[in-house]
Amino acid sequence: MAKLFENFSFNTVGYEFESAIRSFRKSFELSRSALEADVEKIRADLEAYLAGDEFVGERTDEGDIIWEQDRIYEMDIEAAEDAVLELRRTYMIAIYHAWERAIRRQTKTDVHSHALLVEAAKKDHIEPLPELEKVSQLVNLLKHNNAKWAKKLLDSWPDVVTPGILGRRDGDYYSSVILTDDHIEEILRAAAASGPVGFPDRQP
Repeated sequence: MAKLFENFSFNTVGYEFESAIRSFRKSFELSRSALEADVEKIRADLEAYLAGDEFVGERTDEGDIIWEQDRIYEMDIEAAEDAVLELRRTYMIAIYHAWERAIRRQTKTDVHSHALLVEAAKKDHIEPLPELEKVSQLVNLLKHNNAKWAKKLLDSWPDVVTPGILGRRDGDYYSSVILTDDHIEEILRAAAASGPVGFPDRQP
């Protein structure tokens, strides 16, 4: 029986990281589905209201509309759609930070810059994908909301930001980050391929 485990190796850090990636994927899908279902329900309620004859709202004595139910539904849809965008931004940060922590634990280092983390990983025979550099820039933009990271991101990953991001007068670069489900899948795959693994002997 002992021979069955003769070449067996197990890396706790790697397994915990892989488990975290799986959990992120599942929890993101569940959360996104719930929010999207909420949007669809509100849309259905709006369509039903518009198809009906009943007025729900409030008018002035002169008959002008102060508020009406259709606008309430529209505002609720906007809020739910914004929540989906916010969910993606939050997961983007969480996934990248999980990769950072795994690399620090695996390499027993306390460096924080992306370049130094990549260097430490390579010394430990881990080859982070180049795509993670643009992810680190995105995370820095979301965390620090400044023009420095907005410009870097516009150069390295323009499809995750609105084209006019640098021209915003309000300085709200954060709101110019528009992520899709495909972007989340991209970072999940990149992070998974760039971190420690639970069973190193099973790797090609």
